Amino acid sequence: MVNRCNNKANAAYGGRGIKVLWNSFEDFRDDMYESYIAHVAKHGEKNTSIDRINNDGNYSKENCRWATYLVQSNNRRGLHFFEMEGERNTITRWSERYGIREKLVHSRLSRGWDTEKAIKEEARPVRQRIVQSDKNGVLIRIWDSIEEATEHMDPNNQYSSRTSITSVAAGRQKQYKGFKWAYADQEPPEISQKTCELCKQSFRPAKPTRKFCSTSCASRWKIMQGITRAPLNKHLQRRTEAETAITQEINKIEV
Repeated sequence: MVNRCNNKANAAYGGRGIKVLWNSFEDFRDDMYESYIAHVAKHGEKNTSIDRINNDGNYSKENCRWATYLVQSNNRRGLHFFEMEGERNTITRWSERYGIREKLVHSRLSRGWDTEKAIKEEARPVRQRIVQSDKNGVLIRIWDSIEEATEHMDPNNQYSSRTSITSVAAGRQKQYKGFKWAYADQEPPEISQKTCELCKQSFRPAKPTRKFCSTSCASRWKIMQGITRAPLNKHLQRRTEAETAITQEINKIEV
């Protein structure tokens, strides 16, 4: 206390004119020792620190108390306070009251969330089952957590894999590694059944405009309609080319 207040270069204490009004350690001990023992008995010695009630006031018996590090951190200068339900508190205090992680509240606010919604909306469980399905919505596997899925999909780059799976589940990205992902508590999207125009089999299209169950059926339909020519068998094509070349050579000799 004395060193920081006597140092004029310390902008937060000596530079602001904050002073220690106790003339000696004995005076400080006589005023604060009894409350110190009571605080240590309740919160422990490692979680007991001297705190000024008014950050613009001096170190004195009237303006000092023993506080936990959490209480002291909420009493710092420059903190942002939010008023809700007629009460003014820091994000740390609100987060503690509603049982939500402080980092999540800050993240929500940075994305433009309303303050009350960012604090009160229930957080998604840390470990939540994730559903993996193919591009047509056919279930492949239900993972116990995103961590388990990311470890399987890309063990060498789990951070990137987790981000991609989370983006697909949140609707910000369509697919990841050719699969669709959704949280287990989400309602699965309704995918209407369609009939393939060639083989007449039922299938669930990835896009509403899709008419065929596979690229093979689409290619065969185009050949039947004369849109494209059927590809020749490679071995047959090579044999035809060789026979044509031999025939040409024979004709040259006869001439």
